Amino acid sequence: MKATEKTAVASANRILDLDLHIDAQAYIDFLCDGAALAEAGFDPNVVTLVAHKAGDDVAKKLALRPEVRIIDFTGSTANGNWLEEHARQAQVYTEKAGVNQVIVDSTPDLAGLARNLAFSLSLYTGQMCTAPQNIYVPRGGIETPEG
Repeated sequence: MKATEKTAVASANRILDLDLHIDAQAYIDFLCDGAALAEAGFDPNVVTLVAHKAGDDVAKKLALRPEVRIIDFTGSTANGNWLEEHARQAQVYTEKAGVNQVIVDSTPDLAGLARNLAFSLSLYTGQMCTAPQNIYVPRGGIETPEG
């Protein structure tokens, strides 16, 4: 849950999560756990997941409703720009299409470095703004305990 979502729940505002990714099952389980929210003293419906097919306009329709006062968006530049241009009734915060670099200059554990890079690349690419896109290694390589 992003910091803005935690703030929204803590201040008794509702959250509509419109972004559904196949790989996000743990996040979906958390959002849909109304019992956990109720146990914490919140309305169990304070967070609503709106699952929709790619290409339909349900997210755009909801984003333009007058009841929507804040939009916190992480995703593509095209969709972020659309929200900034059209959702004028809301305060819109966007984080659009970041490009993150990894510079490898040394490591005491080459196998661990490779595992962590592979994990980050395969799990988070296209899902998180912090996913690495470019990896730089000096042309001559790096010194490691393995050689």
